[in-house]
This record gives sequence, structure tokens and C-alpha cells, in this order.
Amino acid sequence: MRRICYSSILMFHRNIFIFVSACLFIALSSCSIPQLREAETVVAQADSLWHEGKMYGVDMGDSATLAQAYHTITKYTRFPYTLFSPRLGKGVGGEVSYHYGRLLRAKNDPVAAMQVFINATHSRTKNYHILGRIYSNMGDICHLAGEFPLAYDMYERSGDMYLHNGDTLLYYYGLNAMAFEQVEANNNHVALVLLDSIRDQCEFFPVIVKTIETRLFYYRNIHQYDSVLAYCNLLSNWGIEAHTILISKAQAYFHLQIYDSAFSYAQKTINETQSLFEKDNAYYILIHCDSVLSNHVNVYNLSANRADVQKQIEIRQGKLSQAVQLLEQDLTKKPDYRWLYAIAIALVVVGVIIVPYTQYKHKRRKLLSRQIEGLAIQNKEAEAQHAN
Repeated sequence: MRRICYSSILMFHRNIFIFVSACLFIALSSCSIPQLREAETVVAQADSLWHEGKMYGVDMGDSATLAQAYHTITKYTRFPYTLFSPRLGKGVGGEVSYHYGRLLRAKNDPVAAMQVFINATHSRTKNYHILGRIYSNMGDICHLAGEFPLAYDMYERSGDMYLHNGDTLLYYYGLNAMAFEQVEANNNHVALVLLDSIRDQCEFFPVIVKTIETRLFYYRNIHQYDSVLAYCNLLSNWGIEAHTILISKAQAYFHLQIYDSAFSYAQKTINETQSLFEKDNAYYILIHCDSVLSNHVNVYNLSANRADVQKQIEIRQGKLSQAVQLLEQDLTKKPDYRWLYAIAIALVVVGVIIVPYTQYKHKRRKLLSRQIEGLAIQNKEAEAQHAN
């Protein structure tokens, strides 16, 4: 009789647990699945546009929709929500962070973009390809802020992610970016070692082009302007048309005192580039060349234009500095172990409660078993006596 009551109680508690779990599952799925599906659709559209060389929120789509998708997915990329969407555990959180971060950068908000990228690195996503691109974007922001060692560190992490994912081609691009940061930091020997390693291991033409551009900046930094012109002409002969070639030729001709050519290439740079730094350098060349060639005819207008560009640079550098501060704070932040302490305390409390209760139940079961065995023996003896 006692055994039957004990089994009934266990069955009752199990049914209650199943009922509560089912209710929780239905409640969570009813409020989260539609939002997750909609957000995942937005991410899929952003992926398609990205592969076409376009950006969601700029070329097509609404930036507010992408922002909502980001906040929805980052909110639900935790257990038990991952039960309702297998993609949440396969990197969709990293994908939406990458697209949203790039959109924020395009909208000239590097601070918010850096925060999104930082959050993505803590999301425990296993999409190493996307993580590599996220670290690369963080490196770009650091580079624009003039923090070249930190940019190098981000590009190195990006390369590690690419290698982890087996993307050797992107790894070489990242290695070239690391070499470029070493050039900017005047660590020329390290830069040449990196560039030589790429040349010896990779024959992919676009990668070779990027290394030539890095060597071009190396020769510019050591004031070998004949070599700068030689590399510029090499790239032009390969059919490479880039504004970096124009400003490099302008600077080389200016330092070689060939002012008419310097003025021409500086003017072309102004017309074609979107880089504020390149515009600033081009206006500097135009101002000084104009003073030589035209006897200060347009110096005032050129100086005013350069002042506008420098003002824009000053505003942007303030935002970039804030973004870099966010990254530095994240890198130096001590891990928060409060959650670990809370779990440990909870386990201790549960252990203090459960262990005595388990021992008590074990003793009760042993006592019941002995009583049942005794009754069985008595029953057999009574049957034997009855049979006699």
C-alpha cells in the first residue's frame, strides 16, 4: 500500500513538471518565434545584398528595420530561446551584428558601431568568418583614429579567426593590413618581413596588388619618391585605378619639385577621393604649388577649402577617439565573476538542502524495503503452514 502511494506521488509531481514546462514552452514560443522569424528574414536579405556588393539600409531596405532585427536577435540569443530557432546557435547573432555595425559606420557613427562589434565578440558565436570581418572593422576604426598598434592587434585577431575558419585568402589580406599598420608605426623591418611572407606564400593577384600598395606607402615614408612613382606606374600598368595612386603621385612629384605634375594629380585626387586625409594632403600640395606656379592666385580659396576639410577631420577624429576608448575599456576590463559566485552559492545551498533530504529518503526506502521483505517472509511462512 505504501509503495503504491509513493509511486502515485512521483507520478503526480512528474505530471505537474511536464505541464508547467509545456506552458512555459508555449508562452515563450508564442511571444518570441514571430519576432525571431522576422529578424532572421531581415538578416537573410542583408546577407544577399552584401554578396551583391550592396548594403542593407543604404542601397535597399530600411535602417530602422535592421536596427530592430539586431536588438531582437541579441535579446533572444540565449537559452531557452535557442530551442525555437536553430539559427540562433549557428552565428546569426554575429551576422546581424556585422551588418548593423557596418551600417552604423556608413552613417558616420563609429562609437555605436564599435559597441555593436564589441558585443558581437562576446556573443559566443561560432561563425569565425563573420568574427574575422568584425575584428577587421574594429581594426579599420582604430586605424582611422591613428591608433596603429591597436589596429594591428585587431587585424591579428581577424587573421586568427580566418585561419580558424580555413579562409587562407582572407588571412593574407589581414596579414597585409598588419604590415600596413607597421608601416604607419614606422616599424619598417617588421612590415617588410610580413610583406615578404605574403609574397612567398600567396600568388592570388588581388592580394599581390594590396601588398604593392603597402610597399608604395613604405617607400613614401622613407622618402624614396622615385620608387613611389615606379610602384604607382606598375599598378597603373596593371589597370589598377585607385585614388591612393593619385595622391601618392602628387606627393612624389611635389617632393621631387615637379610642381605642374604634382598640381595636376592633387587636383585629380580632390575630384575623385572621399578620404578626408587624402583631400587634406591634396589641398596642401595645391596651395604650395599654386604659390609657385600662379603667384598665390587661388591660395585663399584653397586654404579655405582645406580648413573645411580639417574641421571635418577634427569632428570625425573626436568620434573615432571615443570608439577606441570603448575598445580599450573592454580590453582592460576585468572579467565579471559575480554570476559564477552566484551559481556556486546556489549550488551550495541546494546541496545543503538536497543531501540531507536524499539521505532521509534513502533511509525511508531501506526501512520500507525491510518491512516489505519481512511481510513477504511472514506471508510465505503462513502459506507454508496453511499448506501443511
